[in-house]
Amino acid sequence: MKKALSLILSLLIAVSVFAAAPVSAGAADDYDYTVDDSGNATITKYTGDQPAPVGGVVEPIQVEIPSELDGNTVTEIGDRAFKDIYFVDEITCPDTVTAVGDNAFENCIRLKSVNLPKSLTTIGNYVFSNTMISSVVIPKMLTEAGDSGGAFSGATELETAVFEDGMEGIPNYLFQNATALKEIVIPDSVTWIGQYSFSGCVFLRKVTFGNSIDIIYNSAFENCISLTYVKFPDSITNIRVEAFKGCTNLRSVILPRSLRWLGGAAFKGTAISSIEIPKSLTYVTTYDSSSYSFNGNSYSVPGGPFSLCENLKSVTFEEGTMHVADNLFSGAVGLETITFPDTVTIIGKEAFRSCIRLREVKFGNALEMINTAAFLSCPSLTKAELPDSVRRIYDRAFMDCTALTDINLPKSLTALGNTVFKNTLISSVVIPKALTRAGDGVGPFNGASELKTISFEEGITGILNNLFSNAASIEAITIPDTVTWIGTRAFVGCNNLETLVIPESVTTIADNSIRASEKLTIYGRTGSAAEQYAAENGINFVDNHVPETTISPTGELAALGDEFNMQVGETLNLTFALTPADSSAVITVTSDNSCVAVDGFKMTAKTPGTAVVTASASDGASYTFTVTVIERPVTYGDANGDGKVNVRDVTAIQRHISEYSALTGRSLTCADVDGNGAVDINDATLLQQYLAEFDVILGNKA
Repeated sequence: MKKALSLILSLLIAVSVFAAAPVSAGAADDYDYTVDDSGNATITKYTGDQPAPVGGVVEPIQVEIPSELDGNTVTEIGDRAFKDIYFVDEITCPDTVTAVGDNAFENCIRLKSVNLPKSLTTIGNYVFSNTMISSVVIPKMLTEAGDSGGAFSGATELETAVFEDGMEGIPNYLFQNATALKEIVIPDSVTWIGQYSFSGCVFLRKVTFGNSIDIIYNSAFENCISLTYVKFPDSITNIRVEAFKGCTNLRSVILPRSLRWLGGAAFKGTAISSIEIPKSLTYVTTYDSSSYSFNGNSYSVPGGPFSLCENLKSVTFEEGTMHVADNLFSGAVGLETITFPDTVTIIGKEAFRSCIRLREVKFGNALEMINTAAFLSCPSLTKAELPDSVRRIYDRAFMDCTALTDINLPKSLTALGNTVFKNTLISSVVIPKALTRAGDGVGPFNGASELKTISFEEGITGILNNLFSNAASIEAITIPDTVTWIGTRAFVGCNNLETLVIPESVTTIADNSIRASEKLTIYGRTGSAAEQYAAENGINFVDNHVPETTISPTGELAALGDEFNMQVGETLNLTFALTPADSSAVITVTSDNSCVAVDGFKMTAKTPGTAVVTASASDGASYTFTVTVIERPVTYGDANGDGKVNVRDVTAIQRHISEYSALTGRSLTCADVDGNGAVDINDATLLQQYLAEFDVILGNKA
């Protein structure tokens, strides 16, 4: 029995020794290959025999690929050359190899180690898919890495990748879908990171960029959902479209001060909550628009760099920023507030288009231009207070801001584009006299469905071409008497315009400036250009000449004249007459100094001083007069201030002496009838004697 056990143990030891010994394969007859005209060999298939099972198990082997096959230099490992060779765990490639083809080692399920030769310049798609390699060193000569799937896509054990010193760029697709990769350090020699080079690396949590990177290409880190923080070196000038799209846990990004180009959807759908925009940024694109639902409505959201970033509530701009680039925050649906620094002069095209939650914008005092569609489709924006520095607002700048009710047109404004306020809720607007251009056909107020009230800055001289074209909600306009001309299409499409008042000062009305409708009536003076235009175009006309209204004082006010005095406490009832007598104008009276109070038509002198009082009629007529308020003379004995001296004043003095009701101010002075500077029983007695017609003098010191 002991001999049998000893024999079995010896056999097991022998088997284990045999199994542990590595087996190398590298003979020419282990490969199929082709040879080109230069004598370079491409391995097309590994044909080496599978090792014999030991104890029912096929032990893995190590393959050392020869540098020559039958005298031909091995330069390439062809497509699928080692595919499905499940019994290989290590492969050594010679430095003569410059290219590895698609799927070359795919499904080598035991492959744990492979060296990429320093001479390697090209590697294909899915080269290491479904292998067990856990680390790799990328040679600096490598410049191409497939065109559709990463060389390491499906290499589910690959956690570490190192780049050889001196490498200049990370090839396209290199680590696409290398799902186990956790950390990457980009050497300082690298200047570019290729498209899709790390896309889909779902466990990549940290990237350290070298200090020489200039450009990050399309989708380089797309869907790297474990990334939470990215700090770029200041060498970067270019971040292309979708570079970090879908990095849903990316919360913090520090953009480089050197950045000039930012691609559409670069950070689309990330969790970024704040961002500072460098002043160097001048070119921004859009890419990959989306549908987005908000408050029950569906919006088409363009793919700006921060599209669908729902956590991005506010942004800042680097000090000295002058130009907010086109498309910069287009589709940034989380953005709620913006404060522009006073250095910003231009807001670019579609810069804030479809910022669905944007509700507050604070413009800087240097802003000159709001470009095309800058705030298009911002449905939460209710107010826009523009600084007087703004000179140009281009087409559709605030179109589809469906909650916008309040906006001012700055006095400096010279140009206003087409459909600027379409589908807004603005109801009134003041047209600045500096305005020289108003669209080129449809007009800036086209589609502003709530616009009813139009005013003009004092001194305006003309109504521009297209100014109110297609402003269908306007019902009445009165043109000021400083205007001398009306441009073409100025009121075309104002289908609800009923009243248009044109003053006699207007001498030129362009053809096709106003179109006839059953509702419209032009009001003006007989013999004016307005009457002539109405007659020639079949528009109703009414002479609106009204005699000038004047205001005249009547009654006591007329007797007092334009300048008079009143004593403190005096009142005056004001009466006026209007001419013509049938005028329906309403008169209001105001005082420019609180020394004279006006309540309706009752005027009261309050304190010493001078006031100019104005009576104004609702049609513009006015009449002014000047009132000087003086102190009322002291009447000794008038302790209760009613202007009379009687027994009530005795009572007032007695109440003061008994501390029941203290006298103050003027009343206290009048109560000191004996003139000794104090109010006491002597004053009450002296006043009683005066009332009893004793021979006494009030206010005379004894």
